[in-house]
Amino acid sequence: MKQFKYFTVTAVTTPEDLKKQYFSLAQKYHPDAKTELSCKEKFQELSEEYRQALEYLKKQSSAPENSEKLQAIDTLLEEFITENITRPVVRKLVDFASQWLDIDKSGVS
Repeated sequence: MKQFKYFTVTAVTTPEDLKKQYFSLAQKYHPDAKTELSCKEKFQELSEEYRQALEYLKKQSSAPENSEKLQAIDTLLEEFITENITRPVVRKLVDFASQWLDIDKSGVS
């Protein structure tokens, strides 16, 4: 997971998710919508950070080890969705999440 000032990019963030976040914030800070002087600077900063976040997302998704992890997660999720919901499958999902997405798995048995 990578935290930017305006965006948070996780392993499950898609370019479409990032675009939605950007457009929501762009409406808020666009200089044509607001008369405050700081909005122009914030909008420029937001646009630059959006570009950086997209680059980061592309690098993460193109890394071989990440594509293997994503494939493994997709397989587990497919099992989870199709009536094969078993305790070992849930444990595997929690393990992936805790290791790869920095999620605390305490309380899951």
